[in-house]
Formats: sequence, structure tokens, C-alpha cells
Amino acid sequence: MKSLRFLIPSALSILFVFTGCATRYQVRLDALSELDGPHAIQGQTYRLVSDIAEVKESDLFFKEVVRHVHPILRQAGYRPVEEGGQPDLHIGIKAYVSDPMTESRQYSEPIYYDSPGYYGVVQVPIRDESGKVVRFAYTRYYSRGYTRFGGYLNHNVQYTVYDKVLELSARSVDGTRESVGELWSLKVTMRDRSTDYRSALPYLLVAAEPSIGRRTDGEEVITLVKDSPEIQAYKSQLGHGR
Repeated sequence: MKSLRFLIPSALSILFVFTGCATRYQVRLDALSELDGPHAIQGQTYRLVSDIAEVKESDLFFKEVVRHVHPILRQAGYRPVEEGGQPDLHIGIKAYVSDPMTESRQYSEPIYYDSPGYYGVVQVPIRDESGKVVRFAYTRYYSRGYTRFGGYLNHNVQYTVYDKVLELSARSVDGTRESVGELWSLKVTMRDRSTDYRSALPYLLVAAEPSIGRRTDGEEVITLVKDSPEIQAYKSQLGHGR
């Protein structure tokens, strides 16, 4: 009787796959700008404001996002406005996790058929000195089974994912301290199965930094490696409060 068997990697090979490959994150980025080159933003002052009505600037979540945003704005050439001063820009922040979404992944698994072994009997002639068959002896033997490749079984797996989104919008400020025209905007998004927004912030900000105040030709996809030099440098800068 034949049995159906799936090829399942051993625990050791699974461990090798996950420890031998660095974790990678993909960040989608889209940016628009009316500025004429990076020199246009050098030295301008800004104040960060919430662009989501439900999120107050006194909320701890907003303060945490601000802590991450300040370093990349300084790196781009901006300066936070002094307490009580009038900034050149209001930079609005939208930071949120999307509603759950469903994604599908397909993969194929090889199938093998196992054929069991069996016993048989073979007839062996016994001859006399003249070569004449005088009788027969019977010997039992065992034939081992075999494994045969039977094709592939396709699987379709569904799982829940979330977008971690950060949007920045820079607007010039007039004499009444009100925002007037938008100068640039930027949106970065990272999608995975986690709802942990704070853990996504380093990847969102490292991806966003080169495009602050600039324009992209449509949406770009940026791949970042966990604990890469860029991520480590950003975390170090954040830790020193720069």
C-alpha cells in the first residue's frame, strides 16, 4: 500500500534559514515639493503640529513621534523654533496605524509517495553431478520499498497586516502665525503583521530623511535591513538627543 508524504524541512534547516538571512523591511515613500533644491530649507525654523484632530500635541504618543522627527529635520537643515518665537514653517504630522487588511501568500509543497517493501519466494534448482535438476529449494527474500516524487500541492495562506503611516506637511507661516501655502509633503508607509507603531518609527524616518523638502518621481520602495549601519546611526543619534 502506498502512503502520501510531504517533505517537511528539519528544525535545524529552518533555524539556518532564519538565522542566516537578515530581516528586511520595505518602506513605501512618496514626496512632493515646490522648493528649488535643498538649499531652500537651510536655516529655516519650524514648529511641529498635529494634523489629526483626535491627536493632541500634549499626548504622549505625539510627543514620542516628535522625538523621532526632530533629528531628521535637523539633518535636513531645519531648526526648531525657540519657545515663544514665530517659526518660518508649521510642519504637520499624521502618524497612525491602518485598519487591519488581509493579504494572501501562495506556496507549493512537494509530495512523495512511499511504496512499502514486500517478501517473496524464489525457486532455486538443485542439480546432481551430471547437471540434471533433481529437486528445487525455495528461498524467501525481501524487496525494499521506494519513494517516488508525486508533484506539488499548492497552498494559499491568508494573514492580517497593518500599515504604519507617517505623513509630514510643511506649510509656510504668515505674520498672523497662521499656516498659508504648503511647501512640501511626504508620506512613508511600512506594512507588516505588527501593530507596534513605535518599532516602525526608525525605519520610517531613515527612509524619509533623504526626501525631506524634495520631490520623488512617484512612489518609491526602499528596503532597509534590521540593525544596518543606517538604522544603528539613527538610533545612536536619537539616543543622544540630537
